[in-house]
Amino acid sequence: MAKYKFALNSNKQIISADDISYKPVDDVYYCLGCSGELTAKVNGCFKQPHFSHKIKVECNGETYLHNLGKLTFYKTYVRCLESNEPFKISLTSNKVCRKFKPLLLANCELGILEKSYDLTDYYREIKIEKKDGNFIPDLMLCSTSNPDEKIYIEIAVTHFISKEKEGSGKRIIEIPLEDESGIEKISKAHLTAADAMFLGFNHSTTAITDSECACAIKKHYAFFVFSSGKAILLHSSLAAHFDYMNKNKEKIIYSNILKCQKSEEDEIFNSTENSGFLFVEQVELAYERGIKIRNCFLCRYQGVNWDFNRQAPIFCRGKKIRCTSNQAATCDWYKPNDIVKSEQIKK
Repeated sequence: MAKYKFALNSNKQIISADDISYKPVDDVYYCLGCSGELTAKVNGCFKQPHFSHKIKVECNGETYLHNLGKLTFYKTYVRCLESNEPFKISLTSNKVCRKFKPLLLANCELGILEKSYDLTDYYREIKIEKKDGNFIPDLMLCSTSNPDEKIYIEIAVTHFISKEKEGSGKRIIEIPLEDESGIEKISKAHLTAADAMFLGFNHSTTAITDSECACAIKKHYAFFVFSSGKAILLHSSLAAHFDYMNKNKEKIIYSNILKCQKSEEDEIFNSTENSGFLFVEQVELAYERGIKIRNCFLCRYQGVNWDFNRQAPIFCRGKKIRCTSNQAATCDWYKPNDIVKSEQIKK
């Protein structure tokens, strides 16, 4: 026979067996699942206080739990309305900075932001199983000032909301209940993302103000290619890169921003158009992407300047000179390696 922790008293109030333990049983109690009369077994020494059916019946525990959740929400919300107390929901969103989106081609993720709302400020009416168009939600919160503004409340024990209801565009709060202990998250009158699922609230991202921006001073590598075919790799703050790109927007044909993995102590260079593994890697990547870049590191005549001069790392095997890698932008001998390979295949 089913044993339940909660029941309805003669005044249709939800009573916990714990609340009347070791007290005189002077009321009549009814089942939230089948409406049958219950016996309050609250004065025993060996068993936890509970209610059980006076007459053995087939009572569905899922129905009991569903009705318990539904009535708990209703009575808690009514209590908040009558006593002018808040019934809050807390929605989470990704906190993002969009200030440098033109540079990063993405938002800068800054963690999670939680914001709370008091439902009773706007939704001053609650209905149980009231038909609304093609749907009958478990409960429905309504705005008295704007009747079209509604929130469906669904108690999910084993059956969750249908695809039709989920795709309806309605605002829905679905509260999953696995057992009786889940009632506490409703009765506390504050639902969070850990307690319920919020659908249709459009609260996925929150933009921050300029004063909150924390990414402006973060160091990044920025690789730029100009219309002349020249390229440069800079290491500076996002704000500095953004300013540099705006000042040269008529000349820059390609940019790529990379997060800096090095500490300030390990920094190899602040800017270069000559050498460094990262620079060479970005030169090759830009070329593979079809960018009109001209750089000696791509040329068939590329040789290493064994003087290890960082200002002139290239030894051109064609012209027999030392030069920067951007010399290719104006060189009439320049021929990328893949062009040489394709000509060799033809032969």
